[in-house]
Amino acid sequence: SSAESLLKVTHVNKARNVHQITASVLQSLLCEAYEFSASEISFETWIDEQTKSCPTFKFWYLVLNLEILLLSFVRSIREADYGSFKETLKIMLPWFFVMDHPNYARWLTIHAKDLEELSIMAPADVHQEFTNGNFVVRKTCRPFSALAVDQAHEQHNALIKDRGGAIGLTGDPSSLRRWTMEGPEVTRLLEEFQNTNESETNDLHHEQYLSFQKKI
Repeated sequence: SSAESLLKVTHVNKARNVHQITASVLQSLLCEAYEFSASEISFETWIDEQTKSCPTFKFWYLVLNLEILLLSFVRSIREADYGSFKETLKIMLPWFFVMDHPNYARWLTIHAKDLEELSIMAPADVHQEFTNGNFVVRKTCRPFSALAVDQAHEQHNALIKDRGGAIGLTGDPSSLRRWTMEGPEVTRLLEEFQNTNESETNDLHHEQYLSFQKKI
């Protein structure tokens, strides 16, 4: 079902779009409720009072905060913002314990600790590379287009595997060697072909084009 595909994130872009729409709708409803209440207290104080008095309000406000946290994490990667990346990871960490995801909770704790100690334990030039945004992969020069390293690897693998996948490669040493040696070069050629008519100096993100927006 659509809900199950969203929860499992079988399609990253579609799942992210749903989260964006959900966050926008919840924020809009929150502002409308505050205006409808005609309260003379501040917006923050009103939210605090509603959270304490209404469990339903508290639930949806929590959902809104989690949506914003998720989108903030995506933004930190897309913009290669190392400081924001570390902060959002630390805020997300307790939720993996709450949601009973022991593997994520265990290894994210170690990862967050490694990031905090990077400026102390690692050479200065290594830490500077992370600070400069080189903890992600940039496939283009466009803004908001950086990718996490594992996601970039998956995209490169998908180009090589195509529809046939990599089934049987591990059982055939010669095929596996050819795939390992030729894969990166084939990926480079495919990307050059796809970008033939695209300008790398274009300052627009691909989702800002009308043709993309009409699709959704």
